[in-house]
Parts: sequence; structure tokens; C-alpha cells
Amino acid sequence: PPEMTVTVALLLLSLLRVAAAKGAWCPACGVAALAPGTQRDALLALAKQSILTKLRLPARPSVPQPPARGALLTALRRMRAQRSDTAVTPGMLRDGRVQPRRSSTPRSVHLHFRFSQEVAGDTEILQATLYLFWAAPGPGAQPVTVRLLQPDPAGPNMTVASETRLEVRRSGWTTLDVGAAVRSLFGQDTPWLTVELDMPEDWGSPLPSDHSDSHWPFVVAQARARTPHRVHRRGVDC
Repeated sequence: PPEMTVTVALLLLSLLRVAAAKGAWCPACGVAALAPGTQRDALLALAKQSILTKLRLPARPSVPQPPARGALLTALRRMRAQRSDTAVTPGMLRDGRVQPRRSSTPRSVHLHFRFSQEVAGDTEILQATLYLFWAAPGPGAQPVTVRLLQPDPAGPNMTVASETRLEVRRSGWTTLDVGAAVRSLFGQDTPWLTVELDMPEDWGSPLPSDHSDSHWPFVVAQARARTPHRVHRRGVDC
């Protein structure tokens, strides 16, 4: 701006007068020479003014104040509390999803996950995670028991592979490690995994009613293709 340019020019003239009063003159052009420190300050002022002019800023922008340390600590505590209420075992979202079917009773909800025979025969499961989204549980903590059921090879009954007890305090996602259960399924003729959810009767179903909802439960598995084991034989030809 013109006002800033005039200010810088007046500053340079005052610096020249101070140098002239001390008797320091340039022998080549006869203009008063500036001291090294004064010359540096004048060049910095000109450089700053040039930058502000190119950026079309009237003055140097003010830097916002950082948030207080107490506010940051409070926010971190709230985040940790939310994670501890909804997460049991951390999972990784990779390589594919398996959508379940649901059958409900007044006391429990069953989720059935089916894996194809082609995938089960040629795939090695490295990690598998079950994702569950809880709807609004109501006031207070709601106890929920999650059981992983597998077909019994010796009969038509189901066996309990694992059981986990949770206390749901608010709506959100919960992750459970089901890698061991899925790996054991791949060695059976019927690769079915059933998840049984036991909850209070007054809660109803915690799952969305629409199967196309983005909060519908699913299983994420990290897997790799199995490579056949080869044995190299060496012999001596006579």
C-alpha cells in the first residue's frame, strides 16, 4: 500500500541522516554509508514489505493462540473413554467383508456368516475381525454376551468356540477378534460361523432393520493364497 511505502522511505531517510551525522560517507557515490547492523535492518524491512505487497496484505497476519494444555488433556480423556466403551480387541479393515444373515428370538440375536468352499480350500486366514454396531442402548450400561458358535463335526449340535461379555454404554462400533474361529472353520465341510448375542429383553435388537444399512455387522479377513509344498528329490545316476 502507498502508506506503507512512504513509511519505509521515511525510515531509510532517517537512517541516512544518522549515518551522515557520524561522518560515514561512501567514497564512490558520496552518499552516507550505513552501519552493518543498520543496513541489515533496512534490508529486512524492505524484504518484508515486498512480501506483504505481493501477497496483497496490509500488515503481517497474527498467529492464533494454541489451545490450552488443560483443554487438550480433557479431550484426550474423553476419546480414550469412548474407545474403551466400544472396543474390545483392535481389528484391521482389510481384504474383504462377509455379510451375515440374522435370526432373532425375544432373548438373543443370531448372525450367520457363510464362507464359500472354494475360498476355504485355497486360502490361509491370517486375521479376522468381527464388526458390530450397537444402536442406542438406553440409560445405563447394558450387558451383552457374544458367543461364537461352530458346527460340531460329531453331530448336528453347535459348539461354543469363545464367549465374551461386554457392557454397552453408548451407540458405536465394537470389534472382536475371530481369527482362531474362522481358521478352524476352514478345515470343515460346512464353513459356517454363528454369532449369538444375548442381551436384556427390554433392549430389543441392537442391529439395523435394513440389510443395506452401512452399520450392518460384517467380518473382515486378511488372507493369502496357500502355496503347495514341494519336495525336491535328488538321486545319483549310475
